[in-house]
Amino acid sequence: MMRSDFLRSFAPCRRAVRSLPLKMKKQLTSISILMLTILLASCSNVKLNGHFHLECVNDNTQFQVWNIKNNRMVINREVCKSGEEDCFSSQIKFTGGKIMVEPWVDIDYEADYEIDDKGIITMKNERNILKLVPHFNCVSNLDYFQNKTQTDPDTFQLVQESMTGNSRLPSSYENELIVTYANAESKSELILNSKYINSIDEIPKSNGKSIWLHIDKRVTLKQIAPIIADLNEKGFKQYFSALSIRENNEEIQLLSRNIKSISKEKEKYQIEICEFCEKYPINQIDSILKIEVLGLEKYYIQSDTVDLFQTRNKIVRYLGKSRTSRLNTQIQFEFSDNLSYENYFSLMDEINFVHIELSEIMNYKGKEDEDMEDIRNGKLDKKKEFPIRIKEVIKRKTAENK
Repeated sequence: MMRSDFLRSFAPCRRAVRSLPLKMKKQLTSISILMLTILLASCSNVKLNGHFHLECVNDNTQFQVWNIKNNRMVINREVCKSGEEDCFSSQIKFTGGKIMVEPWVDIDYEADYEIDDKGIITMKNERNILKLVPHFNCVSNLDYFQNKTQTDPDTFQLVQESMTGNSRLPSSYENELIVTYANAESKSELILNSKYINSIDEIPKSNGKSIWLHIDKRVTLKQIAPIIADLNEKGFKQYFSALSIRENNEEIQLLSRNIKSISKEKEKYQIEICEFCEKYPINQIDSILKIEVLGLEKYYIQSDTVDLFQTRNKIVRYLGKSRTSRLNTQIQFEFSDNLSYENYFSLMDEINFVHIELSEIMNYKGKEDEDMEDIRNGKLDKKKEFPIRIKEVIKRKTAENK
């Protein structure tokens, strides 16, 4: 839908203004744009149609897609036809200066609203201020990568969604590196800033810039580790990407890694990472929690073989039991270099969630910790009290450990 079509929905209000006497029209022209907006928004027969981004006023980096047809809204998919069976949509109503969305996910939403001359609807209630912004010719993240790789969608597949990633439009990168899938019949390809390169040697130094890594989920750590090591040596801040699906299909989600060092010894890479270490930067290790990664849902930890969710819970309990475990534990992951990027990314995501759980812990059990009470009653910033120190060992899979 074109912007003119969207604004045409306010035609009854504009006709009411045009019918006023000339003197009053001249007076109206001197009224502020804000007052005119309020006048237009007072009409209760507003009809919305088209593609909209629902944004938070204080942060427009993440948005939810609202597709609307005759005031019927669905999130991030096409609006079904009204006569279809099992056709669900939220209803948008305008009345008495209020906008109502019934339901919005699992609540009935109501707010005051204003509409500006660009068709942007600002909605305000006691909880937040949101903007519903009309958009046109948006590109999905799948189309973005298909255009970049010029391949069939099945040839390049990103991991789908994360729990902890930050959302960004893929086109807003400083640098991007796409790593396609390689199998017995094809060679993995590298695309740096829309240009195919033959090897990582062609990547220049960072000059303080970041790089977004878009890696096919089937690529193995054997292929990824040299790339990560090279980019770290060249000074890049690295972000690992996944698709956004639930809220919108236009953005990607990015996970960062605060890599301190990477070393290579024969057929083994060792990566040391320290997340959330601003307050406690000294990497003094007094306890080690060893975890062997056997597969996506198979981890060997503390003499148990458990799934990823149980692994996360064990890490949370271990780090949250004392001052030593809280501040001076190193989590050591051991990977086979045949592990896929999808498995690796899932673990990164879970580790970020470990910190979220620790930061929200209400009954910290470190009874001999002098900071225990201040942590429990919120006097200390919990996000700074639980550094995550990680050592990743990526090694060649041998006949003995198959």
